[in-house]
Amino acid sequence: MVDNTPPDNSSVTNGKAVATLIVGLLSIPLPFFGLFFDVFSYVLPFFGIAIGIFGIVLYGKAVNEMAWTGEGGRGKATAGLIFSIAGIFIQLFMIMGVIIFRSTF
Repeated sequence: MVDNTPPDNSSVTNGKAVATLIVGLLSIPLPFFGLFFDVFSYVLPFFGIAIGIFGIVLYGKAVNEMAWTGEGGRGKATAGLIFSIAGIFIQLFMIMGVIIFRSTF
């Protein structure tokens, strides 16, 4: 009889879960660098949105891999997902702010 249950690797943290957390954290402060460098004020929020979307995709891959291998790190992956979503919303507000600010001056 074949046992299809995943092994118990809960003490091992999934690498993609950690990467999701790091990418999610990086997506939040990125547009604020555009405030200090006028050249990047239009580019960085779009780059931050791309990083946020990458974090969401990475979350899905991490959760699937953790379900398959039995590794731990679901909390880190969930935190990365929350940070990625928050980063996307912050980027959108920054884009709207830049458009409104640039159109008034």
